[in-house]
Amino acid sequence: MRYPVLLVSIASLAASAMAQVEWTPHAGNPVMAVSIDPNALEPYAPSVVVHKGKYHMYYTRKSAASKETLGHAVSDDGVAWSLVDSVCLGLSTTSTRFDSKKLGQASLISEGDTLKMWYWGGGPHGGNIGMAWSLDGKDWTRVDGPATDMSVYDLAMDGNGSPAIACPNVIKDGSGYKMWYSRVKVVGSSISYVIQHASSPDGVAWTKVAGPGAGGAVVETGSADKFDGAMAFFSSVVKDGSTYRMWYCGADTAGDLMTGYATSTDGIAWTKVPGTLPKGALFAGATATVMKSGDGFKMWYMGEVGFNYATSGLPVRIAGRAHPLVSGAVAGGRRFDTRGKRIGTAQRRYPGLSFPRS
Repeated sequence: MRYPVLLVSIASLAASAMAQVEWTPHAGNPVMAVSIDPNALEPYAPSVVVHKGKYHMYYTRKSAASKETLGHAVSDDGVAWSLVDSVCLGLSTTSTRFDSKKLGQASLISEGDTLKMWYWGGGPHGGNIGMAWSLDGKDWTRVDGPATDMSVYDLAMDGNGSPAIACPNVIKDGSGYKMWYSRVKVVGSSISYVIQHASSPDGVAWTKVAGPGAGGAVVETGSADKFDGAMAFFSSVVKDGSTYRMWYCGADTAGDLMTGYATSTDGIAWTKVPGTLPKGALFAGATATVMKSGDGFKMWYMGEVGFNYATSGLPVRIAGRAHPLVSGAVAGGRRFDTRGKRIGTAQRRYPGLSFPRS
């Protein structure tokens, strides 16, 4: 199989900072086509976790009635996926709960024999964040949280007067938990997003941790000429030794979505690392989820006709042999997948994803 211009790294540099920046899309993308869930409209925001030896993906899906819920698929290797349930967590039947109108954008942790999930929900008082748990990844128990409408983190705790908070991303850090989430900003007749931060001793009782940005943001939008000039949201954070690494979705002023990268020593003060794509973007994909694997990283993200997969700092199998590629194909200043097909602009336009306003 021929590959266009590719950046190559020797094995000793696979875990270096550059290996975190350069990614190789899987040759067989999409690894999970939209057709696997024929009743889903506009699936996005995959979240992948390894639990009891299997990869579990939870993705946000819309029904014909525009009700967002969560679908569930499983895989033995993170590449070949099978649908388990098109609606693994549906809307609450309790009208006063935060997740009675819409829910999605999950973040998961496998802890012992339990899967823990944090997710966005829309209810009678705007968009808030809640929690659920499961032993098998199929049957979920909602946690009645201490915040508004039984959420675990609400608009009042964020404290910015925002109409919605969304896109939670939670990691276990030591004995406690850390969350990065997206806050809606209303700018005239448009909306914008920035990334905020909170911490918790148990995953249920949360406290906002103010960052250096306006309103306590830890990652703000970039300048108008950057890939994140309009929005910064959908973070995916991995703690790698003493370094926090964040991949996040940015929208530019034209509405195109790309993935960017930042690092931090404390999870609060972040330094953006410019990518090689136009406007400083890292990768031509959106709403990504990343996990560490050995000396490298694995990423699942939204593509044209389903969810795509990429690796960084990991060997890629080509015709039965390992090849130490650590970058996606670059041609003419744009990032292509390994089939030479550009990720479509339409799939990177944020209006089609119905990001929460309230």
